[in-house]
Amino acid sequence: MLHQPQRYRAIAEKASTIAQQVISEYFGTLAQVAKTPFKRVVFLGSGARLGAAREASLKMLEMTAGRVVTLCETYLGLRHGPMSYVHEDSLIVAFLSSNPVLRAYESDLLRELDHKDLGLLKIIVGEDIPQELVRKDDVVVECAGLKELDDDNSPMIDVLVGQLLAFFRCMHEGLRPDSPSESGVISRVVQSFTLHIPDAK
Repeated sequence: MLHQPQRYRAIAEKASTIAQQVISEYFGTLAQVAKTPFKRVVFLGSGARLGAAREASLKMLEMTAGRVVTLCETYLGLRHGPMSYVHEDSLIVAFLSSNPVLRAYESDLLRELDHKDLGLLKIIVGEDIPQELVRKDDVVVECAGLKELDDDNSPMIDVLVGQLLAFFRCMHEGLRPDSPSESGVISRVVQSFTLHIPDAK
Protein backbone atom coordinates (compact mmCIF):
# COMPACT_ATOMS: atom_id res chain seq x y z
CA MET A 1 0.00 0.00 0.00
CA LEU A 2 2.90 2.37 0.72
CA HIS A 3 3.99 1.95 -2.90
CA GLN A 4 0.44 2.60 -4.19
CA PRO A 5 -0.43 6.06 -2.82
CA GLN A 6 -3.28 6.64 -5.25
CA ARG A 7 -4.98 3.40 -4.24
CA TYR A 8 -4.46 4.29 -0.58
CA ARG A 9 -5.99 7.72 -1.17
CA ALA A 10 -9.01 6.20 -2.93
CA ILE A 11 -9.61 3.78 -0.04
CA ALA A 12 -9.27 6.57 2.54
CA GLU A 13 -11.68 8.81 0.65
CA LYS A 14 -14.24 6.03 0.24
CA ALA A 15 -13.98 5.09 3.93
CA SER A 16 -14.37 8.75 4.91
CA THR A 17 -17.52 9.07 2.79
CA ILE A 18 -19.06 5.95 4.32
CA ALA A 19 -18.12 7.05 7.84
CA GLN A 20 -19.81 10.43 7.28
CA GLN A 21 -22.91 8.63 6.05
CA VAL A 22 -23.00 6.35 9.11
CA ILE A 23 -22.68 9.30 11.48
CA SER A 24 -25.28 11.43 9.71
CA GLU A 25 -27.84 8.65 9.25
CA TYR A 26 -27.39 6.34 12.24
CA PHE A 27 -26.09 8.54 15.07
CA GLY A 28 -29.50 8.83 16.71
CA THR A 29 -30.42 5.22 15.95
CA LEU A 30 -27.34 3.87 17.73
CA ALA A 31 -28.02 6.20 20.65
CA GLN A 32 -31.50 4.69 20.96
CA VAL A 33 -30.24 1.12 20.75
CA ALA A 34 -27.75 1.92 23.54
CA LYS A 35 -30.71 2.60 25.83
CA THR A 36 -32.32 -0.81 25.31
CA PRO A 37 -32.09 -3.28 28.22
CA PHE A 38 -29.20 -5.44 27.02
CA LYS A 39 -26.65 -6.68 29.54
CA ARG A 40 -24.54 -8.66 27.09
CA VAL A 41 -23.28 -8.00 23.58
CA VAL A 42 -21.90 -10.47 21.07
CA PHE A 43 -19.93 -9.00 18.17
CA LEU A 44 -19.65 -11.18 15.06
CA GLY A 45 -17.15 -10.87 12.21
CA SER A 46 -15.31 -12.97 9.64
CA GLY A 47 -11.71 -12.61 8.51
CA ALA A 48 -10.34 -9.12 9.07
CA ARG A 49 -13.70 -8.06 10.45
CA LEU A 50 -13.21 -10.38 13.43
CA GLY A 51 -10.54 -7.87 14.46
CA ALA A 52 -13.17 -5.12 14.37
CA ALA A 53 -15.47 -7.32 16.45
CA ARG A 54 -12.67 -7.74 18.98
CA GLU A 55 -12.02 -4.00 19.19
CA ALA A 56 -15.75 -3.20 19.50
CA SER A 57 -16.08 -5.84 22.21
CA LEU A 58 -13.19 -4.39 24.22
CA LYS A 59 -14.51 -0.84 23.81
CA MET A 60 -17.98 -1.74 25.10
CA LEU A 61 -16.44 -3.54 28.08
CA GLU A 62 -14.17 -0.59 28.85
CA MET A 63 -16.75 2.17 28.35
CA THR A 64 -19.30 0.47 30.61
CA ALA A 65 -16.73 -0.42 33.31
CA GLY A 66 -17.70 -4.08 32.89
CA ARG A 67 -21.41 -3.52 33.50
CA VAL A 68 -22.07 -4.85 30.00
CA VAL A 69 -20.22 -8.09 29.33
CA THR A 70 -19.08 -8.85 25.81
CA LEU A 71 -17.99 -11.61 23.49
CA CYS A 72 -16.47 -11.50 20.02
CA GLU A 73 -16.64 -14.52 17.74
CA THR A 74 -16.68 -15.68 14.17
CA TYR A 75 -20.07 -16.72 12.81
CA LEU A 76 -19.01 -20.35 12.53
CA GLY A 77 -17.36 -20.23 15.96
CA LEU A 78 -20.60 -19.09 17.60
CA ARG A 79 -22.32 -22.28 16.40
CA HIS A 80 -20.47 -24.25 19.06
CA GLY A 81 -20.38 -23.54 22.80
CA PRO A 82 -20.46 -19.73 22.52
CA MET A 83 -24.07 -19.80 21.28
CA SER A 84 -25.04 -20.56 24.89
CA TYR A 85 -23.88 -17.01 25.69
CA VAL A 86 -26.75 -15.50 23.69
CA HIS A 87 -29.61 -14.92 26.14
CA GLU A 88 -32.76 -12.80 25.98
CA ASP A 89 -30.77 -9.82 27.27
CA SER A 90 -28.09 -10.09 24.55
CA LEU A 91 -27.51 -7.57 21.78
CA ILE A 92 -26.08 -9.14 18.62
CA VAL A 93 -23.89 -6.92 16.45
CA ALA A 94 -23.22 -8.57 13.09
CA PHE A 95 -20.60 -7.20 10.69
CA LEU A 96 -21.85 -8.74 7.45
CA SER A 97 -19.26 -9.72 4.84
CA SER A 98 -19.37 -8.51 1.24
CA ASN A 99 -17.90 -11.83 0.09
CA PRO A 100 -20.80 -13.96 -1.25
CA VAL A 101 -19.53 -17.25 0.18
CA LEU A 102 -18.76 -15.82 3.62
CA ARG A 103 -22.07 -13.99 3.64
CA ALA A 104 -23.91 -17.24 2.92
CA TYR A 105 -22.45 -18.83 6.08
CA GLU A 106 -23.08 -15.67 8.08
CA SER A 107 -26.68 -15.48 6.90
CA ASP A 108 -27.27 -19.10 7.88
CA LEU A 109 -26.10 -18.31 11.41
CA LEU A 110 -28.25 -15.19 11.71
CA ARG A 111 -31.29 -17.13 10.49
CA GLU A 112 -30.54 -19.83 13.07
CA LEU A 113 -30.43 -17.24 15.85
CA ASP A 114 -33.80 -15.92 14.69
CA HIS A 115 -35.25 -19.42 14.41
CA LYS A 116 -34.17 -20.17 17.99
CA ASP A 117 -35.42 -16.74 19.10
CA LEU A 118 -32.05 -15.91 20.62
CA GLY A 119 -31.02 -12.42 21.60
CA LEU A 120 -32.79 -9.16 22.34
CA LEU A 121 -32.20 -7.65 18.90
CA LYS A 122 -29.58 -7.48 16.15
CA ILE A 123 -27.60 -4.64 14.64
CA ILE A 124 -26.53 -5.69 11.15
CA VAL A 125 -23.78 -3.65 9.50
CA GLY A 126 -23.10 -4.06 5.77
CA GLU A 127 -24.21 -3.22 2.26
CA ASP A 128 -27.31 -4.61 0.51
CA ILE A 129 -28.46 -6.36 3.68
CA PRO A 130 -31.19 -8.90 2.84
CA GLN A 131 -34.52 -8.05 4.44
CA GLU A 132 -35.01 -11.72 5.30
CA LEU A 133 -32.25 -11.39 7.93
CA VAL A 134 -34.05 -8.57 9.70
CA ARG A 135 -36.62 -9.37 12.37
CA LYS A 136 -38.79 -7.05 14.46
CA ASP A 137 -36.78 -4.45 16.41
CA ASP A 138 -33.56 -5.23 14.51
CA VAL A 139 -31.47 -2.31 13.28
CA VAL A 140 -29.88 -2.21 9.83
CA VAL A 141 -26.83 0.01 9.30
CA GLU A 142 -26.77 0.11 5.51
CA CYS A 143 -23.37 1.32 4.27
CA ALA A 144 -23.48 2.21 0.59
CA GLY A 145 -20.06 1.63 -0.98
CA LEU A 146 -18.80 -0.86 1.60
CA LYS A 147 -18.32 -3.53 -1.07
CA GLU A 148 -15.81 -1.25 -2.78
CA LEU A 149 -13.72 -1.20 0.39
CA ASP A 150 -13.93 -5.01 0.59
CA ASP A 151 -13.68 -6.90 3.86
CA ASP A 152 -10.01 -6.05 4.43
CA ASN A 153 -10.78 -2.34 4.75
CA SER A 154 -14.31 -2.50 6.15
CA PRO A 155 -13.16 -2.81 9.81
CA MET A 156 -12.69 0.99 9.84
CA ILE A 157 -16.46 1.36 9.48
CA ASP A 158 -17.30 -1.55 11.80
CA VAL A 159 -15.18 -0.05 14.58
CA LEU A 160 -16.93 3.31 14.14
CA VAL A 161 -20.28 1.64 14.78
CA GLY A 162 -18.85 -0.17 17.81
CA GLN A 163 -17.31 3.02 19.20
CA LEU A 164 -20.55 5.00 18.88
CA LEU A 165 -22.58 2.23 20.49
CA ALA A 166 -20.13 2.00 23.42
CA PHE A 167 -20.04 5.79 23.85
CA PHE A 168 -23.82 6.06 24.03
CA ARG A 169 -24.08 3.10 26.41
CA CYS A 170 -21.46 4.72 28.63
CA MET A 171 -23.61 7.86 28.81
CA HIS A 172 -26.74 5.78 29.47
CA GLU A 173 -24.97 4.08 32.39
CA GLY A 174 -24.22 7.51 33.87
CA LEU A 175 -20.47 7.08 33.40
CA ARG A 176 -17.96 9.55 32.00
CA PRO A 177 -16.59 8.61 28.55
CA ASP A 178 -13.17 10.09 29.35
CA SER A 179 -12.94 8.09 32.57
CA PRO A 180 -15.58 5.34 32.66
CA SER A 181 -13.90 3.25 35.39
CA GLU A 182 -15.14 4.87 38.59
CA SER A 183 -12.96 2.59 40.72
CA GLY A 184 -9.85 3.51 38.75
CA VAL A 185 -9.20 -0.12 37.80
CA ILE A 186 -8.49 0.95 34.23
CA SER A 187 -7.20 4.23 32.87
CA ARG A 188 -7.60 5.90 29.50
CA VAL A 189 -3.82 6.41 29.52
CA VAL A 190 -1.90 3.13 29.58
CA GLN A 191 0.31 3.07 32.65
CA SER A 192 3.98 2.17 32.46
CA PHE A 193 4.87 -1.50 32.54
CA THR A 194 8.02 -3.60 32.62
CA LEU A 195 9.61 -4.72 29.37
CA HIS A 196 11.03 -8.25 29.57
CA ILE A 197 13.87 -8.88 27.13
CA PRO A 198 15.06 -12.40 26.32
CA ASP A 199 18.63 -13.27 27.20
CA ALA A 200 21.07 -12.98 24.32
CA LYS A 201 22.47 -16.31 23.15
